[in-house]
Amino acid sequence: MGTTILSFEDRVVIETLHHEKHSLQYIADYLGFSKTTIFNEVHRLAGEYHAVKAQTDHEVKLSHRGRKTILTTNLKRLIEEKIKIQKWSIEQVAHVVRIAYKTIYNWINQGLLDINVTDLPDHGIRRKRAKENRGSFSHRRSIEDRPAEISDRNTSGHFEADTVL
Repeated sequence: MGTTILSFEDRVVIETLHHEKHSLQYIADYLGFSKTTIFNEVHRLAGEYHAVKAQTDHEVKLSHRGRKTILTTNLKRLIEEKIKIQKWSIEQVAHVVRIAYKTIYNWINQGLLDINVTDLPDHGIRRKRAKENRGSFSHRRSIEDRPAEISDRNTSGHFEADTVL
């Protein structure tokens, strides 16, 4: 009984058992949800419960969740004109429009703006990340390749030490 998110299949079972006049507690025990979840689901819409209508209502309400975008058609047209035609950088456009430049990059990556990397004045060079090279040795030699006289440790200067912190 940990989750309260119902799938479409759960809604079909609820509809079937509810039309067969089973109690809400029976339906809840059968599906493994709380009685309150089943009650709220049955009373999601006014009138008789239908799984298809309840699923549609759930999806509509789900689409309204989250932060609303500030990207309007006028703003989209302005950004695309400044970048494609006037060859402004994303940072310049962001400063004029007063939004974060990262937001414009996110809109490009999400496909909300009709801008390619080639449309940018720097062709996206600033967007490329430097390859991480910390933690790798450029001149490595395996410990198995060392001579046998070093493994004996009879001469001075050959020792082992653990250098990992």
